[in-house]
Order: sequence, then C-alpha cells, then structure tokens
Amino acid sequence: MARRQQRAYWSDSGYCIDVAEVLAVAHQNDEALRWLRRADELGIRNYPFLARNPLYKNLHKDPAFQAYLESARQVWLEAMRHETQEPLLPRTSS
Repeated sequence: MARRQQRAYWSDSGYCIDVAEVLAVAHQNDEALRWLRRADELGIRNYPFLARNPLYKNLHKDPAFQAYLESARQVWLEAMRHETQEPLLPRTSS
C-alpha cells in the first residue's frame, strides 16, 4: 500500500475493512487483524459480516482472529439482547 494513502485509510473505518480484506487474501493475517481492530476502534464491529465474509477465509484458522471474532460475537449478542429488551433506545454504558 502506498504510504501516502495509509494515513487516510487508517482514519476511515470503511477503508480499514477494505485494507483488511486485501491483506487477508494475501495471507498477511497479523496485518489484516490490525486493520480490523482499527475499524473496530473507529466504530465498525459487525460479527455477521466478519464471520461470513469469504475474503476472511484465510483468517478463520488463525487463533488471534478466532479470539477477535468471539469478542465481536459477544458484543453482537449483547447488542441484540438490548435491542430485544429496549428497542430503539440507546444502550447505556455499565
């Protein structure tokens, strides 16, 4: 990736997802996961997307990705529980 674009990509969650996909396909698992974590920091953590995206196929055997995926699953399940109990109300921090 061109260094001059990295800062712009690093600042946008959608770009982070795109870069992670390219890195995953290239079997650069550690870097792909770093970009996924950055997307998470910027507000994107979508368990169904992560679990089903065929571009992350190479990552599925990676223990670090599995831990990340499980963490995303837990956050997703909590959000779904909240939505079921309190639809349309923002979630408050505990």
